[in-house]
Amino acid sequence: MKKYKILKTTVDFLDYKTLINKIITNCMNNQNLTVAPIASHPVVESIFSKKLQTSLNSFNLVLPDGQSLVWAVNFLYRNSFKERIYGPDLLLKLCSRCEKEKIKTIFCGNRTDLVNNKIKIKYPKLKTIVLPDLNYKKVNNTDVNLLSTTLSKYKKSIIFIGIGSPAQHLLLTKLKQIEKPIIAVGAAFDFISGAKKQAPAFFQRAGLEWLFRLINEPRRLWKRYLIYAPLFIFLVFLQKYNLLTKKHEKNN
Repeated sequence: MKKYKILKTTVDFLDYKTLINKIITNCMNNQNLTVAPIASHPVVESIFSKKLQTSLNSFNLVLPDGQSLVWAVNFLYRNSFKERIYGPDLLLKLCSRCEKEKIKTIFCGNRTDLVNNKIKIKYPKLKTIVLPDLNYKKVNNTDVNLLSTTLSKYKKSIIFIGIGSPAQHLLLTKLKQIEKPIIAVGAAFDFISGAKKQAPAFFQRAGLEWLFRLINEPRRLWKRYLIYAPLFIFLVFLQKYNLLTKKHEKNN
């Protein structure tokens, strides 16, 4: 595993096999593991939000969900990474492994019933727990305490949170005391449930998933892709030429 600083956020690079084995091991040992695959916009937002910046850098693993993060690391540090850790793929790969290992999966977020129905078709022997939908953007401390108590009682389980950034990251920070892996998978619930269209493989390989999503949700995503995305590119160039503080950390 290698760690790289992109702007103010440390991002971890490892392959799916290593990542899944680590998550499963922590689950079996009842150990907390906070995992957050992210795109470029939380990295930009964290520059302006100390709270989000602290949250992201407190997680055990922050992973490159967006292709732009892979490109940024290759540009900044002369690497040649090709594989990102895509939230929907990670969720499905883990569900497949959990079915074999008899590990429970807990769906926490929006459209959980729909996600569960789709997952059970693909993995009929998987043990799943579905929590009622909740507006996590307005969650208070009482809600967090109740949620924490509920999640803690399930043994040998992995929690998936799907509510989008930055809400899921701020919530994940409040659940770090739970002794099991917790993974923030963003829009994975929307895509797997069929509530929103997922970009075709060609768009994903070409790094054009953002364009597909912008066309389908212009009102909601215009700021993310027309303001934050160009700003991300500009800031990465500043970092490259030492106009931002650049710290490079590598861990084997």
